[in-house]
Amino acid sequence: HPLWLFANENGALAMLLEQAEEKIKDGSANKKTLESLRGISIHYAKKGDLLYPVLNVRYGISGPASVMWTVDDEIRDELTAKGIVLEDTREGVRWKRA
Repeated sequence: HPLWLFANENGALAMLLEQAEEKIKDGSANKKTLESLRGISIHYAKKGDLLYPVLNVRYGISGPASVMWTVDDEIRDELTAKGIVLEDTREGVRWKRA
């Protein structure tokens, strides 16, 4: 079920973020480490594309989409504070060190 998948992805992404943060702190982060964070963008895009339109159109529930974009902004702010900037491009999200 899609909700089960999203919940499992949330847990996996939390672990991924912890690992990346440790590597950033100890200076061992590299391009592969930061590219692995792309899964976060894919995760939220899937939610945005699959789940939220159904909630809004079929049931008139718009709150989760609003929360999702707020969380997305918070994640970007947290990454920026760690010296990583995400940029949206036509080819997808790109990262660079601030």
